[in-house]
Amino acid sequence: VLVGKSVKGDKQMRVLPKRNDPRNPELFYDSAVDDTENPSIFLTFDDHQCYPEYLITFKVVPQ
Repeated sequence: VLVGKSVKGDKQMRVLPKRNDPRNPELFYDSAVDDTENPSIFLTFDDHQCYPEYLITFKVVPQ
């Protein structure tokens, strides 16, 4: 997940919860993760969120 806000997920979660944002009370989180500090598992709840729009590649240049 490159952009967006994630929330810690759990096995009971069926939909993403709303963010606690008083400026936009209807705004939901974008994904759920296993660990908000160092995530290794990312969950999305809509099919359109899983399709890669970009492929980012890089090359390590030896010094």
